[in-house]
Amino acid sequence: MTTTLNRADPAGAVPRKKDRGGPWLSLLAWVIGILFVLPVAWMVLTSFHSES
Repeated sequence: MTTTLNRADPAGAVPRKKDRGGPWLSLLAWVIGILFVLPVAWMVLTSFHSES
């Protein structure tokens, strides 16, 4: 037998905060992440070149 319990929101529950930044904050995080990864990728890719 399976039992489910439906809880009502407590009287003192704090409502969720509005999404701050939204897609702009996400875009900024992606740009900063890519800026950190690109130099490392550049060093790895150039390390495979021969010294001729």
